[in-house]
Amino acid sequence: MKRVSFLCGVLFAFVSGVLASQQYDDLMKLVKSGASEEVVIAFINASDSSYNLSSDQIVRLRENGASPQEIIAAIKHKGGVVTSSTVQAAPAQSAPAEAASVTHPASPPPYVVYPGRRVWRNYWYSPHADKMKQAVQLDVAGLFLGTLSLNYEYLFNRQHGLVVEGSYYPGYADWDTHGENVELAYRWHWARSMNSGFIGVFVNGGRSYGNGRNWFADTGTGYTQTSITVGPDIGKRWVTPWGLSLVAKIGYGYTWSKFGNPAPDQNTIDRLRWTTGFDPEISLGYAF
Repeated sequence: MKRVSFLCGVLFAFVSGVLASQQYDDLMKLVKSGASEEVVIAFINASDSSYNLSSDQIVRLRENGASPQEIIAAIKHKGGVVTSSTVQAAPAQSAPAEAASVTHPASPPPYVVYPGRRVWRNYWYSPHADKMKQAVQLDVAGLFLGTLSLNYEYLFNRQHGLVVEGSYYPGYADWDTHGENVELAYRWHWARSMNSGFIGVFVNGGRSYGNGRNWFADTGTGYTQTSITVGPDIGKRWVTPWGLSLVAKIGYGYTWSKFGNPAPDQNTIDRLRWTTGFDPEISLGYAF
């Protein structure tokens, strides 16, 4: 009798380990596929057995994009675990449908405040930041320089942002200058959400018109500058709970310029090319 009990215990441990490993592999595949948080948590709650995650498995899930809410749901989930009694004597007939139903625990709250997180951050951190994929921004710093600049960003796979921006400056009161440009950019968000710092690259193309009378020189001659700028940038986006978005960014690139005739003097050309390479942004907008 003791030998039978021992064999049943060994069989129970083996079956439980196989089920837990299979559950973990299926969960990892779903996380890597980029499925939404709602889908992953629903899959966890519908599982037949517990996950029994080890510390290494939790770390690997987090590295592959699992959210804290998904990991907490897997840790808390208690499915229909195989017991020694079921191994010894399986029922001859399947249980009724109502008896076989399993009551799963409720999903965890969408946002968990971990120990050590400063309380004041809860005011600035949006519990929906992980679900935000779009943002529209107005460059308020450009307004002080007489430039109207708007940009739109779309975030996919929680980490990769594509940005398109258009700018127009009608000129200053004392300087006969005006122009427009268009910019395309890529941003890599290292916190895997809109509420994150980022690094990226940009390509800016534009045209400006002037008479050479600005803070660099006073040539008194008209000119047209057509330019393309390519370079890196780095910045940070902050998102409040109600969706207000603040972006601070700085970038600088190499500029190819062509000047129409008559062109300004060489000193003015060099300075115009140098300043055209800057790509700053201090903007306000809305993330959703």
